[in-house]
Amino acid sequence: DNDLTTAENVLKNAQIAYNALFEEKNNFEEFNNTDLKSLELSIEVTKKDLEIAKKQIETTHKHTRESIEYASLIQGAVISQSEELRPYFKDHFVSWTPKDTVGGDIWLFNDLRHEDECILMFIDCTGHGVPGAFVTMIVKAVEREVVGKILEDPNMDVSPAWIMSFFNKTMKKLLKQETKDSVSNAGFDGGIIYYNRRTQILKFAGAETPLFYITPEGEFKTIKGNRYSVGYKKCDMNYEYKETIIEVQEGMKFFCTTDGYLDQNGGEKDFPFGKKRFSNIIKDNYKESMAEIQTIFMMQMQEWESAIPNNDRNDDMTVIGFEIGAKSDKFQPIEVLKYEGVITQNVVDISQGTEKTTQNMIKISDSAQELIATSEETKDNLSRTREKSVDVMHQSTYIATKTKLLISSMDEILELSSKNNNLGKLVKDSVTSLESGSQRLEDELGKLTV
Repeated sequence: DNDLTTAENVLKNAQIAYNALFEEKNNFEEFNNTDLKSLELSIEVTKKDLEIAKKQIETTHKHTRESIEYASLIQGAVISQSEELRPYFKDHFVSWTPKDTVGGDIWLFNDLRHEDECILMFIDCTGHGVPGAFVTMIVKAVEREVVGKILEDPNMDVSPAWIMSFFNKTMKKLLKQETKDSVSNAGFDGGIIYYNRRTQILKFAGAETPLFYITPEGEFKTIKGNRYSVGYKKCDMNYEYKETIIEVQEGMKFFCTTDGYLDQNGGEKDFPFGKKRFSNIIKDNYKESMAEIQTIFMMQMQEWESAIPNNDRNDDMTVIGFEIGAKSDKFQPIEVLKYEGVITQNVVDISQGTEKTTQNMIKISDSAQELIATSEETKDNLSRTREKSVDVMHQSTYIATKTKLLISSMDEILELSSKNNNLGKLVKDSVTSLESGSQRLEDELGKLTV
């Protein structure tokens, strides 16, 4: 009996345990089904959120890309074009290569007060890409102000050093970088070149940027700029940049570059390209055309970069070369007419008066021909013509007298102009022309009297 009771108890306990396990199994399956459904639902929601986010990112990226590409068109329109250099130089090339779609390098070229005077700027602004491009727009705005000041003053002695100082002061003010505590800190390194074909004078000022040139005989030289940047908050507002003046000759070749080309890493040891390699390209190829030299510059840089697998470009690159042509023999008389003011103004006045008198005489001649063909009004018209002729004679007599007085005063002008051969020649030619004109006036007066 005891064994039976014990067996029954064991069986009962086993049944209880089985029932508990079965219930736990059902609960577990129910829990898993619920959790799995919840997880699947969560994954579906997350997937939809990711698709929405992806579309938003794609839309934002598309708008950003389109904006940057359009900004590139604007920047491309703002910088100068290579063909603008053609009238001033015998040969040239320009290579402007931004690291990204837009860049922080900018080069600007302008003709100035006459067709033989120009200015070239090559500038590397803070950073590259969009931030650098923003700074180039500030540089362009200041450059337009500089050119305007030069065009307004025909007597200004154009100075790249002064222009560099003007950039420094103006950019610090525009960007509110007058103190070292300023939030913004933008500026540029670069060079400014002024060239006059009539005088064959070239002026250069550089901010952390050199200028390279080589003579037709192969003599290579480097002009170092100031070791001082432009516009940054650390820059002194009143810093004075130095200026180098060169008397150039036909066949000299000049080369300038921003630091993007010189600092690009590459080669077997992943070193910067450097000024030495840049200089050697010039020395070894200076007898080639500028187009050929440009190709050599680009090919050697490509080889240098590709020596390192997956090598990225560090910065924007700008390289410019130009060859000096023959000295211009063009001359602007208006610059000489301003010499010694009062006397030369009398020359202009008399010249204008003579022109008016000649025009009046032509009109009178035409009127006389019409009078001959008119029978009824011949007498009255001849009378009026006589009166006009008398007035013309009086005016011509006055002009002739004034011309003779002017000729007699030319000794003073000749003495003043003896210091300037070109001016002296012009004055002598003017005297001869005035004497000839005076004689012609007297001849015409004789005809009119008859």
